[in-house]
Amino acid sequence: MTAPRDLIIRPIGDQVRARLNALAAGERSPEPGIAAHVREALDAGHVVSCVVFCDGCGVDWRGDVIGASRDERLATARAYLAADCGWRISDEADLCPKCGAA
Repeated sequence: MTAPRDLIIRPIGDQVRARLNALAAGERSPEPGIAAHVREALDAGHVVSCVVFCDGCGVDWRGDVIGASRDERLATARAYLAADCGWRISDEADLCPKCGAA
């Protein structure tokens, strides 16, 4: 299984931006320097910007996330925030580190 941090592309890099532009122009050749799973997701159209809001203060986290469905992308972003960014994520609320510590 791929770790959540490997499914987050933030900030979007020059190589990824170049790949998106090439795809828009119809090119489908491999781009050196981009991880294979990212290249495959770009080719399939599975990279989408995602926003998660803190339910306590309203601050947001924005990133480009790999996932085939909306629910999959949101779950990936929430897992990443919990594991790597100090957010407290639960069924009841998504809390940034500041609100989660209160």
